Amino acid sequence: MGTTVVIEAAGIKLVVSAIRIACNDADVFRSVGIDPADSPVLLIKSRGHFRASFEPLARTVIEVDAPGAANPGLDRYTYRRVKRPVWPLDQI
Repeated sequence: MGTTVVIEAAGIKLVVSAIRIACNDADVFRSVGIDPADSPVLLIKSRGHFRASFEPLARTVIEVDAPGAANPGLDRYTYRRVKRPVWPLDQI
């Protein structure tokens, strides 16, 4: 993660690292003194690999459908020259 700081304002703690990483493990928070099990809400930016570490800690996981190349909403893209049906675009 490189140099990492915790910025706190109005009861919100923001972890900022010098090196961009995927937040795939709860140890990202533990490494800066934050116990994720004690946090009422955690917001992480991760494509999906976060589940193994964070789902055991979470009562609920809410995924946000944000724009970008790695968007999980595959139905929003136009596909050409793809033999159909094909999973996960179609129910097989």
